Amino acid sequence: MIMTESKIGIDKSVRQEVLIIKINGKLDINTVDDLAIFYKLNKEHFKKVAINFEQVSFVDSSGIGGVINILTDLRQRKGTLYCYGLPEKVLDVFRTAKLDTFLEIITTREFNRKFPIREDIEDLLDRY
Repeated sequence: MIMTESKIGIDKSVRQEVLIIKINGKLDINTVDDLAIFYKLNKEHFKKVAINFEQVSFVDSSGIGGVINILTDLRQRKGTLYCYGLPEKVLDVFRTAKLDTFLEIITTREFNRKFPIREDIEDLLDRY
């Protein structure tokens, strides 16, 4: 995990051709640029991106703008953004901003059903 000076942790993994960005900390005016840079450095081969919000404690309007910027980029590239694992207070912010009307917001369980880990292992075994 990368821990930036602004105290946000950002990590990545890949599952079934989905780039998963895991955020740990606050997504706000002080950290949103870190997310943008991380996304730009890692997006090249992915049309599906998921942001794991399980460890996000706070989101402000700048953080929302950062998520919308990722969504806009993906839509221009005919891609999809999934936001999952939102804690209740983060989900409330997203709902208040009406993000739930155009973002694909799902639970961690729904994400794991949609993109099960098991298939990744089978894919790896098939390659060798």
